[in-house]
Amino acid sequence: MKKGITVALAVALLVLGFAVFRYFGSGEGSFAATPYPEERMAAALAANKPIFIEFYADRCPACVAMKPIITELKKKYGKKIEFILADTDGSGSGLAVDYQIMYIPAYVLINAQGERVGGELSGFISKQKLEGLLQELL
Repeated sequence: MKKGITVALAVALLVLGFAVFRYFGSGEGSFAATPYPEERMAAALAANKPIFIEFYADRCPACVAMKPIITELKKKYGKKIEFILADTDGSGSGLAVDYQIMYIPAYVLINAQGERVGGELSGFISKQKLEGLLQELL
């Protein structure tokens, strides 16, 4: 009986730890899923700030490969461009439907006037190409 309770408690702590890690990210400078992406978009547009959205899922190898590139670009451009990471398996699923996202990772660029620019972007994209697209937003 005690062993069963101990195992159940250990599993519960692991699940709780994973949930906390996922919510708060993996540390300073990480690019964790944006909790309320629609509200963040509205606030950025109200402030006339361009927006970069990455649609992703943790189960997607290309999404995982893009994470360090996106994190680096966020550090460089985060004060001028609103970066939103929309988890298609979580809080970003509604936004993915709104933008008709069919493949992940996918990227949406919105200028300060609220217009989508840059065309359809998906898959692994080089840092240089993404940086060029971000510079066009400014």
